[in-house]
Amino acid sequence: MILRCTSRMLDVIGGKPELVDVEPSIEDWYANVVYIDGKKCVLLVHDGTLFSSLTLNVGVGLLRPIGGYVYSQIVRALESEGLPPDALGDIDYRQIRLARTRSRSVLGSMNDMVIMARHTIRSEGGLEGCDVARLNHFLRDTPNGARGFATPLELVSRRLVSERP
Repeated sequence: MILRCTSRMLDVIGGKPELVDVEPSIEDWYANVVYIDGKKCVLLVHDGTLFSSLTLNVGVGLLRPIGGYVYSQIVRALESEGLPPDALGDIDYRQIRLARTRSRSVLGSMNDMVIMARHTIRSEGGLEGCDVARLNHFLRDTPNGARGFATPLELVSRRLVSERP
């Protein structure tokens, strides 16, 4: 699995992670660190579907090593939507390779998600009052222009149907 990290994410991971130079794929995942209400949050997004997982108030210790964190967040996000853990491909935390971001479309969609998340969190009274599960479902159930105005959940469902024998 390729995890395409923003510069900010690479800074938070720390050290000098080995980066691979591979062609972009709709199977790639993107990771960014954003600050909401002054707290570090991590947004993970699947390229092909824009299926996302936003984790609020993340300590740096959780992100090292990054593989276990990414695996647990993706599996938790899929299961919260009633989807199988392999709905977006085989995610082996031991096989995660880091790369730099390559898709402006995905990065733009991620920025839109952060704006929606900030607005939702503000309307719910801040991080302490925010229902994170509901927020994540909202992000996954919001149509996105970058993928033909389909929702990430619709795109994952289509993918599952097309993979059935």
